[in-house]
Order: sequence, then structure tokens, then C-alpha cells
Amino acid sequence: MPAPLSLSAAGSRIDAWVAAHRQEIIATASRLIAIPSARVPPAGNEAAAQREIAALWGALGADMDIFDPADVPPLAAHPLYWPAWDAAPRPLRGRPVVVGRWPGRAAAGGRSLLLSAHVDTTPPGMPGDWTVTEPYTPKLVADRLYGRGAYDTKGMLAVYTEAVRCVRELGLQGRGDLTLESVPDEEYGGSHGCLAARLRGYNADLAVNGEPTHMRPCISHNGGRLWKVTAVAEGGGLAFAGEARENPIVTLAEVALAVDRWRARRERDARVADPGRAVPAITLAQMCSGGQVFADLLGVPERGHLYLAVQEPPGVTAEAHAAGLRAALAGVPQTGARWELRPCSRYLPGSRMAVAHPVWPLLAAIYQDAQLPYEVGHAPFACDTYVFNLHSGTPALTLGPGGGNAHAPDEFVSAQDLSDLVRVLARLVAAWTA
Repeated sequence: MPAPLSLSAAGSRIDAWVAAHRQEIIATASRLIAIPSARVPPAGNEAAAQREIAALWGALGADMDIFDPADVPPLAAHPLYWPAWDAAPRPLRGRPVVVGRWPGRAAAGGRSLLLSAHVDTTPPGMPGDWTVTEPYTPKLVADRLYGRGAYDTKGMLAVYTEAVRCVRELGLQGRGDLTLESVPDEEYGGSHGCLAARLRGYNADLAVNGEPTHMRPCISHNGGRLWKVTAVAEGGGLAFAGEARENPIVTLAEVALAVDRWRARRERDARVADPGRAVPAITLAQMCSGGQVFADLLGVPERGHLYLAVQEPPGVTAEAHAAGLRAALAGVPQTGARWELRPCSRYLPGSRMAVAHPVWPLLAAIYQDAQLPYEVGHAPFACDTYVFNLHSGTPALTLGPGGGNAHAPDEFVSAQDLSDLVRVLARLVAAWTA
């Protein structure tokens, strides 16, 4: 680790650069927000935004590699490969991974660093849901930069871009290699973009995966899976005199109540075992049934669907995860409208970095030098970090800005956090690659 004096000397130069380039940091984030890259299952729409990112990194002198996940031969044979969403094929062509690499100043020596984030977002929602601005019209209001993807995670892609610009203009990259990557197919339990980059050989001594963590470097994160319950009844339509109609909506309501009781039990048990423990979330996400025309509103639907997401802490296996959910639903009868449970996505396990990894004392020194509060945290969501920690030789932490309304209307990111993260990551590049 560099001596504190060396870190402080670089830090003062970095801080001056960031103070002079705050508007450019916001402008870069705004450029990316303005390009739609919504992941609408089962398809994706990341190509236009990836072209913009490739242009930004190419202009900074990166050695560029742009490839489709489907063009990485080992991908289809990998245990993580899950080429479907809710049983529909998940296309992986026309959704490129963008990698930019800046070799270090020496042929050998120096630690390598990889900074990763996903470019895909969730859909913007219904017209009129956004109240501050339109989803793809970024708008800065006080400290909040609004727009789809601002918080999750185009803001971090802008941070990476500007941190590299800072480091290059100040000549602070050391002997180690620096790599940036922008991956598709993260939302809805994807991971193919991140996995394809690992299988193509882009690994390092340390990785940072950009996700919203409110400035806390996270040593661990949750896992989980997306599930679907389908209830089907015999017949449907209007019920006239003497005709019985079992209603799938009632069955799905019973399933939803069983899931919610399970959630309450998990929270209660966790409070007893550890009062300070954050319980992984169980989310009842969507219930739908019926058809698309007015006449369908007058009858009983033949089928209905309930979508839910169940998160787990690191160390929980896919088998234990599924067993817990099935046990929670064991009391819901299979009479009337029959129901079945099946996964919509692969199981994304949680993961954890080693406490003894040398990045932690370095980050503590970096945050102190930048005069920022430092707290090692746990990311309470599933994300691509596990691909690094469990399926490559690259240890990864999770880090990102504060903000709000991820996956919802009026998504925003803290503009101050974007600037502060440029300060943090430029210091990390200078110190880690020295």
C-alpha cells in the first residue's frame, strides 16, 4: 500500500480535478441516461448505449473489445448459463459487452484493477408515471439527477469514465493494468454479460462491481431467485345458474398470503437470533390474470400468475432456497384452481469477499484522505458480484452511489455521490496499480 503521504499528494490533485470537472461528470451520466437500454424480458435493448460507452472509452485511449455474449464459446456450456426468462428464449446476440483496457506503465508488476457495471435498466413504466421529468430526459434538481438508469447503474458507468479521464490527465495510473467493462443482461437475473467477460479472460487482482450502495464499500451481498406461481381452473367465463367456477385469483391470493406469513416468520426469527441483522427481502411483485378485452372483465379467468422474488444471504444453496419456499407453500391446497411453482431465472447466490483482503485497509485510508465517512457494508440485493467471487479468480466488492426509486418512476442518483465516487475510484486506481 502506498504511504499515506503519497496517497494524500495524489488525492489533492484528484480533488482539484474533480472540482473543476463536476459539470462534465453530470454531463457524461446524462448522455448515458438519455439513451434507452431497457431490458424488457426476454429481450434486451443495450446496443445503442453500448456504442456510446465504447466511443467514450475509445476516446480515452483504451484498447477496446466489443463482443456479444453468444460469441464466447464456453458460455453455453457453463453451469450458470440460463438462456430463458419465464420459459421464453433469452436472446444474447445484438447485446454487446464493452471492455476498455489501459495497460500499466510497466511490462510486469503492479496490481490490476477491473471496474464493472451493467448498462441495462428496467423498463420506464407507464406513460405519466414520471412526475419530475421523462424517463430518458435527464434532469438535475438540486442534488438529484433524475432519469431511468441514473441510480441503477449508468451513474456508475459515468463515474468509471470520469475517474479514468482524471487518472490519465493527471498521469496517476501505475504499473498495473486498468480495465473497465459495461455489461448487458444483468436485470431479471441475467449475468450472461458479466460471465461472458470472465470467460473471455478479463480478470484482475481486484474488481469493483457498481451497484447502489450509498457510498458504502460492501464486502458481501444477497442472492436470490425470481419465481412464478401459475393457477389454472377448469373452464372460465360467465357462471350461469347451477354452474360452478373455481377462481384462480382466489388461489393466488392464498399463495400470496402464505408467502407473506413466511416473510413475517423470517423477520421474527432473525430479530430473535440477531436484533441488528437485516433480513433478506421477500417481494410479492405482480399478480395478473384474465384477457385483454372488455368482455374478459365480466367472467372468471381460466388462469392467473403471481411473480415473486426471494432473497437469501451468502451461503444459502439453490436447493435450500427452493426448499424454504416450497415448505412455505405446503399448506396451500391443490383443490379448486390448481397451482404450480417454477423459477423464472437462475438462482443467483450471495457472495462475500475475504475480510483479510488488502483492499479494505487501503479503502479506509482512501476514504479518510477524501474526508468521507467510511463503513464496510452488506449489499441487500442480488447482483453480478457473485460471478467474480464464485466463478472467477477475481475477488470483487460492490460499491455505488446513493439515490432512490430504482426500478420505479422518478429514479434519481445523488450528483454529489457521483463526484465523490470519482474522487474515491481515482485514488483507488492510483494506489492499487502503483
